[in-house]
Amino acid sequence: MPDLVYRRVVSQLARAAAYSPPQYASAMPKIRFNNPHTDKLFMICLEPWAEEYWLRPGDAFTVEFDESDRAEQMIGDADFDVSWYDFGILVWTASGKDVTVLDRSGTRLDHGHQQPNAD
Repeated sequence: MPDLVYRRVVSQLARAAAYSPPQYASAMPKIRFNNPHTDKLFMICLEPWAEEYWLRPGDAFTVEFDESDRAEQMIGDADFDVSWYDFGILVWTASGKDVTVLDRSGTRLDHGHQQPNAD
């Protein structure tokens, strides 16, 4: 009888050691911004970096925020703060770390994307 118990325990331990938890998609907070206008550019400014991204009419960008230091950097009870202006929006993130901006195809954008010429 002890041999049977031993084999069961060893079998259960082997299954547990081979277990691989399922992989889940990134849980980074995201915001999608759309420019519904047909005739003007729309700016997104990300703070505290002062990074500007310009959306042409019909464009949509997704902003992903790194939340690894979120607990330390909360803005009150929010992960980010958004303010609207005539020229666009200002987004303050609670994270002092990385922010990624993607277009509809998932391509990572550099700050200053589509910025108009300063004439």
